Amino acid sequence: MAGYAVSVLTPTYNRADVLGRVYDSLIRQKTRDFEWVVIDDGSTDGTPELLARWQAEADFPIVWFRYANNRGQIPATNEGRKIVNGEYTLKLDSDDALVDDAMKTIAEWRARTGVDAMEKVCGLAFRCVDENGNLVGTLRGGERHFPEETLIASTREARYRLGIDFDYLIVCKTAIYRTLSFGEFDNSENLPPIIGANRISNLYRIVYVDQPIRVYYRNDGIERLSDKKTKEVKWPRGNYLRALAMLNEDMDYFWGSPKKFLNAARKITRLGLHIGRSPCLQFKDLSHPRARFLWMTGIVGGLFGYFRDRLRGIGAPKADRDLSAWGPAAPPEKAKLHAAPERASM
Repeated sequence: MAGYAVSVLTPTYNRADVLGRVYDSLIRQKTRDFEWVVIDDGSTDGTPELLARWQAEADFPIVWFRYANNRGQIPATNEGRKIVNGEYTLKLDSDDALVDDAMKTIAEWRARTGVDAMEKVCGLAFRCVDENGNLVGTLRGGERHFPEETLIASTREARYRLGIDFDYLIVCKTAIYRTLSFGEFDNSENLPPIIGANRISNLYRIVYVDQPIRVYYRNDGIERLSDKKTKEVKWPRGNYLRALAMLNEDMDYFWGSPKKFLNAARKITRLGLHIGRSPCLQFKDLSHPRARFLWMTGIVGGLFGYFRDRLRGIGAPKADRDLSAWGPAAPPEKAKLHAAPERASM
């Protein structure tokens, strides 16, 4: 271990136009007890040249791992888990930034909460602000701030009972982060990481801190990768599995957010039909009677959504009938690790 307090992990693909946001925000940090680990997911836009230049000039360590084939954000993140060396790891998207005192804030809240010694807590979760400095998201009832400076909850409790389903930034203990591996698909399609995050609820809770450290750009004129418009359903297999996971694993929280579960029930029908999963297969994918009953209540709404998509010319490729055949991603091709220069790693 190099002994850094924090590893900033950034998967990126063809984002040379905005990746500098992350770099510039790291330059502005008040301390240097961190490293930046970048996973270049097969970029073709000059990203490697940028990373090489920044690595040579930065006064903090930059490690980057590049491979030739585009495999998707989750596989790239899984590669990054093997490389990070900080006591804590935070994943920062390639089109976002940190506030100027983020590292100092993380250190302060580690000390104030005593999170390092909490065996059943995996880390800290901080708020986000947009590019204008406004807090992102509200709690149930429209409240802007948490009732207290910190809340300790699992991701399921936070989402379904408290209404924390807006963007936040988790700073996770690296020893725990390395044990996690979120699912991968075979064609760079995204599998919503909330599936894995919610399963962490079975083992760990999180300290939610009512203070921002991440800048989430939404209205700056540059389109986020997740917002690109196409004539295909967005992440059809991933969102199908997300809806399945809600009904199969989270039904104990139904009364905390019934609308979310009803929407998931409709999605199973809508997305299932898009990817070629018949109602019979959808029924089999559901693991218990409560999930199947809720799915049946959403069939009409799901059918409406499916036919509306078709009328608009929106569709999705058919998927293999065997769910296990949807992944993992292909292995990295022509992979190369660019370690931090010795002067930066001291």
